[in-house]
Amino acid sequence: MFIKKCLHLYKKKRYRILQEGQNTMMISNIRRIYFNHRVARGWSYSIEIKKDGESYYLRTRFDDPENSYQPTDLIWQGETYKEILKSFFERIIDLFDNNDVLSWNGFDEYDPQTKDGQGFELQINFENGECLKADGENSFPEKYYEVSKEFYKMVNEIISIYHEQNSAKII
Repeated sequence: MFIKKCLHLYKKKRYRILQEGQNTMMISNIRRIYFNHRVARGWSYSIEIKKDGESYYLRTRFDDPENSYQPTDLIWQGETYKEILKSFFERIIDLFDNNDVLSWNGFDEYDPQTKDGQGFELQINFENGECLKADGENSFPEKYYEVSKEFYKMVNEIISIYHEQNSAKII
């Protein structure tokens, strides 16, 4: 009986906190995002973006389609990239908000029937030390494809900017 009462009180308190908007994982308190898209036979990539006050950091790993799919590890930070990184960070925040990504916390599923396929890993770190984790292999949370599609577009934008910068350096 004691355990049931404690559980009931916990759920009641948690519900009240959520109602009051004091969830420990709030979109506005995100400081780091890591997304990894992996494919058994195809193009895989990862993107990590961090915000620390007014500073931003981006690390993207991809097989460069314009360079014989050579592995590329790209890091952008500092004033040169501040505005573009801020823009990417805000786009991801909106993407998460519009697709209820915080509800993915704890998702960890796979489909053992699929031999070749795709998977993902998502980690979101918050200012208060909380961490959201979601992982899937051929099994995905609700609205995953919408989120994945936007990350794909963003990584392609990053690759395009990267190549434009490299072309400008050669000239």
